[in-house]
Amino acid sequence: MKRIERARELPPLKQFHWFGIAGSILMLAGIVVSMLTYVGTEGERFSPLNHFISELGHVGVSRLAGVFNVGLVAAGILYLPFTLGLGAVLGGWWAAAGTLAGVVADVAVACVGVFPMNNLPPHYAAAMTYFRSGLLTVLLFGVAIQRQRTGHEEIDRRANIASLAAVLAYAVFLVWIEIQPGGASDFHAGLIVARPTLWPSAILEWSILSAMVAWFVVVGACRRR
Repeated sequence: MKRIERARELPPLKQFHWFGIAGSILMLAGIVVSMLTYVGTEGERFSPLNHFISELGHVGVSRLAGVFNVGLVAAGILYLPFTLGLGAVLGGWWAAAGTLAGVVADVAVACVGVFPMNNLPPHYAAAMTYFRSGLLTVLLFGVAIQRQRTGHEEIDRRANIASLAAVLAYAVFLVWIEIQPGGASDFHAGLIVARPTLWPSAILEWSILSAMVAWFVVVGACRRR
């Protein structure tokens, strides 16, 4: 316990919420910049309604794929102190489990940028690792936030509104791809044959991004001390 108390006072962990915000800003900046210049193999412009996020990092297709991929790597690195700091201030077994899942998710985010879509097998493995560990992260931290002792809350329990939204976004996406033909093992953007005008799978993936960024910002903003 004394080690945990000392860890809470380390500057990077004490100000952990700023790392989550900074990581989200860098990632969103990379997404927006690469999206504005994107032209697909069919000459189409990028649309969140029928393009997957990772397509922005497809080297040889996306004009500024490097910007997107660097943004993901930077975000994954910056999310690490957020995850460690949140686990330290909450304490307990639920937070420890959330920290472990969060570290895996953070590394997976960076790996999605290190292995873009043109290197599909490791890219797909990193992306699916992120989706699954991301679900565990927000779920376990949500329980830890809810189980704080009354009068000793480090994170306002109202932050769990964002936790619930994130859990739903991850869960719906993962269930959706499992019920597709071939299941999750055959699910990735590299198998595109005919791109529909509205692609539920892509839209659900974008809902994860929105819920994830909201979770980082809301949980950080709801820190009480």
